[in-house]
Amino acid sequence: MANFILFNPDSLPVPNRVTRYLKQVDSLLYVDDPNALKNPVLPSDVALGLLKVVDGQVVELDQADLDAIAAQQAANAAASEAARIAAAREFAKGVLDGDEGYETFLKIMLEAIVDQLNVLRPYHSLADITPAQVKTVITNKINAL
Repeated sequence: MANFILFNPDSLPVPNRVTRYLKQVDSLLYVDDPNALKNPVLPSDVALGLLKVVDGQVVELDQADLDAIAAQQAANAAASEAARIAAAREFAKGVLDGDEGYETFLKIMLEAIVDQLNVLRPYHSLADITPAQVKTVITNKINAL
């Protein structure tokens, strides 16, 4: 029985980050694992997420490592937000083009609004507006999200 630290040499942005600490496990399970250290000496009072393996030793992440992780997390958050916005845009456009339930209701509402707008537009010397024109305006607003 031994304690093992498992680490990932391919972890990004910091290679060799510690992934797990296993206490009192069968040594034969990890003896041939190149990404495991048997009975490592751990820095005191440091969370596992803040450790990496350098030259067979477990060390605390330095400021450059922490900065790289923070930058990656910020990039991941930005990418996630961009994906959320893209999905919201596609959903909204799909609602405009769909023909089931909610989409049908929205199309009817759009036509009713267009009819009401067209009642008022002549008072301002404006030509009637079509549902297609309103859809284009809405699509442009969606794209501007």
